[in-house]
Amino acid sequence: MREAPDDQRWFSDDPKAAADFVRKLIGSASERVLIVDPYFDGECLLRFALANATEQVEVRILASKMGLLFGARLPQPKERCATCNQPIGSTSPPYVRILEALAVDLKKVRDVSTEKHSDNGVTIRVMGGRKKSPIHDRFLVCDGRVWLLGSSLNELGDRGTLIVRVPRPDEILRELEEEWNKAPPLEDALAQARKEENEK
Repeated sequence: MREAPDDQRWFSDDPKAAADFVRKLIGSASERVLIVDPYFDGECLLRFALANATEQVEVRILASKMGLLFGARLPQPKERCATCNQPIGSTSPPYVRILEALAVDLKKVRDVSTEKHSDNGVTIRVMGGRKKSPIHDRFLVCDGRVWLLGSSLNELGDRGTLIVRVPRPDEILRELEEEWNKAPPLEDALAQARKEENEK
């Protein structure tokens, strides 16, 4: 395990410094990274998923259905779905279009990752929840070290926020792994969303 940066940092009105700090934390991992952020979207994926250039570092991302519905970008008209290669239709409901766009972004990240070195296994899972995400807080886990992020990565550092390393993370790690295991992979969440829409 490589040495990680400071265990506590405050950021305000400096998104670049905050993003650089998180990217440095991700880059410090030698085995695995878990990003838990209910509002994680395609832009976050492109900014953070490739921050670790070490071969074989597993990068897992746990987003949420409600967060994607609330804050994710809608795809551009010419984009194609990464799972079925069909154009992302403007007639599809927003959640399906958002998942399709996230799948496109995940494919881009996997393609770049494969060019740089063997695929590091970037995986996204989507937590359910009818009205709220099962997890409220945002976490970054690097090789068993856990940081609590005071805001979502999509607005990190825009306003005053704290990133702090959790001193005794065992219980948190167990809970995060439990939620990870319950959440479907992005591809399955997209298939389910399409199925539900077709049944309406």
